[in-house]
Amino acid sequence: MKIAIPSMDDRGLQARVADHFGQASFFTIVDTDTDEVTVQANSGHHQGGQQTPASAIAEKGARVVLCSGLGQRAVRFFSEAGIEVFMGAEGTVQETMDTHRQGKLPAASEAAACPGHHSDKEKPMPLARSTGMDPPSSKLRVSKHEG
Repeated sequence: MKIAIPSMDDRGLQARVADHFGQASFFTIVDTDTDEVTVQANSGHHQGGQQTPASAIAEKGARVVLCSGLGQRAVRFFSEAGIEVFMGAEGTVQETMDTHRQGKLPAASEAAACPGHHSDKEKPMPLARSTGMDPPSSKLRVSKHEG
């Protein structure tokens, strides 16, 4: 299963999680089946690209998104695409993966999403739910892709 995490840099599992999904510089994609980590530059609208960040993630085959926060339209898009979204991510990508494995990230909903840009104080957090995924091994391979 592929899990996408918006990140501030291209350091794979050591990258810092972006504060807001659409404004991330990169997306780190962790494949829990192959233990591969791919870093994809964000070429979405917020970064001057031609597609939304949500559609770029869907194209990469991610089935789960772990993020700090995101807008209502992104929540709706992912829901319609069958992609689960969990909010409240912080720290590094590795720390976020660990927190998710422990079932500590709440599932996203339109009610919990920000209507525009937000601060953490403005958004309520819904109850968490687990995907039941197995943790990837510690020997992950990292590859970087542009565009």
